[in-house]
Amino acid sequence: MAKRKFKLTEAERKELLGAERLCKDGATRTRYPAVGLYGEGDPEKEIERITGCNRTSLLEGCRADREDHAQGRVDKRVGGNRAKLSTLPIEELQNTLQPYMPQARLGRKASTAAGQFWTVEDLVVLVRERYAVEYQSRTSYSSLLRLCGFSYQKTEKIFYLQATTCQVWSPTGQTPIVRADPGRAKTNFSGTLNLQTGQEIAMRSDLMNAEVSAQYLEMNLEANPELPILLLWDRAPGHRGKPIDPVLEENPRLEISFFPPASPDLNPQEQVWKAVRKVVSHNHLEVRLPELADRFLNHLNSTAFKSSFLDRYGYSAICPRFN
Repeated sequence: MAKRKFKLTEAERKELLGAERLCKDGATRTRYPAVGLYGEGDPEKEIERITGCNRTSLLEGCRADREDHAQGRVDKRVGGNRAKLSTLPIEELQNTLQPYMPQARLGRKASTAAGQFWTVEDLVVLVRERYAVEYQSRTSYSSLLRLCGFSYQKTEKIFYLQATTCQVWSPTGQTPIVRADPGRAKTNFSGTLNLQTGQEIAMRSDLMNAEVSAQYLEMNLEANPELPILLLWDRAPGHRGKPIDPVLEENPRLEISFFPPASPDLNPQEQVWKAVRKVVSHNHLEVRLPELADRFLNHLNSTAFKSSFLDRYGYSAICPRFN
C-alpha cells in the first residue's frame, strides 16, 4: 500500500480550523474537518463515516489545499469583512493578544478599568490602530478572536473579594478566574441621570432607607439650585416614608413621579448601573471593597451617559416649541 504523502503541520491544522469557523457554505465547511483528519492519517472510510464527506470531495479538498494552502481553505467569496479578515497577519495578531492583557497593549483605551480580559471593544481599537482596518460587524471581531485561539468563557470564582462576573474572551483551555469574597460586606449607591445633559448625581451610603433618600434629595436640590426638578423614581421601599415628606414640602420645585411597579426596563438609570458595572466591577482585581466603591462612585460622577428616553417619548420634538 502506498504511503500517504498528504500531512498537515500543527500551524496548518490551526489555519484549517480557523477557515472552517469563517466558512458559511455548508458543503465547503464539511470538507475542512475531513481534510484535517486525512492530514492526520485517518482512514478514508472512517473520515466519511465521521464527516459525511465522500472520497471524491475529500481528495478534491486535499488537492486544492496543496495547490494553494491558503486559498484552498477559505471560502472563495470576496469583498466586505471577509476579504479584510484574510489580509490580516493572524499569527502576528495572536502573538500580540495572547501573552498580554488589554491594559498592557492599550493603556487607558482599554474598555474596562482593570483591563484584564480582551473584549470586542478592545480588539476594535487594536486592529484599527495597528492595521488601519475596521469591520462593520461585531461578528468579524469575534471571528478574529477565535482565529487567534480565544473562546468566549464564563469566569470562575475563587473566594476573595465579592465580584460580579461576565463572559470574556480568553485563550482556549485557560478558564479565567476572578476572586470573590465569601463575606457579606456591601455598599449602596443612589444615582440620578440628567436626561438632558447625561450627567449623573451619585451618592454612596451604608444603608438604603428613607433617611438616606431624603439626604439624596437634598443633594439633588443643591446640585440644581433654583431649577424645577421632575424626578422619575422607582418604587424601592426607601423611596417613600416620613423623612422624605418634609423635603418635598419645603421644596415645591421638586416633584416626584414613580415608575409603574416592576418596570426597570422603563428606567434609564438601570442602563447607567449596567454600564458602570461593565467598566468597573465586572471581573475586577481590587482586593478591598472601599477602593472598588470609590472607583465606582468616581466613574458615576465623571462620566456622561447617553439616553434615548426623551426622544422615545417625544420630548425633544415637542418641548422646544414652547420655549
